[in-house]
Amino acid sequence: MRAQANINDAQIRFLNETVTGIQGQATMEFPTIRAALTGEALGGKVQATGGVDIDKSNWFADFDGDVDLKEAAVWLATGRLPFPLDSWPLEGQAQAKVKASGWLDVNV
Repeated sequence: MRAQANINDAQIRFLNETVTGIQGQATMEFPTIRAALTGEALGGKVQATGGVDIDKSNWFADFDGDVDLKEAAVWLATGRLPFPLDSWPLEGQAQAKVKASGWLDVNV
């Protein structure tokens, strides 16, 4: 089975961050679905490539973008550091890269 979909103005909540304005293309050639998408998150433009391998019960994605340094630092630190970063004087943009995969659990 083969299919192709154009995605326009979608959004998703991923690891407590909402990605908005998602657009791009997804293709399915069973049992694999692949996508190349762009959107906005963490105060900047982001892009992702990834997919789902249905037979292996696994999804995978590589994300990168030019994001707001403070938003990215707070997102990364929340639940991981024993103190909040909200009051730290962080400013500027940062190149961010995240690789994630999983099925029932998420590996980042």
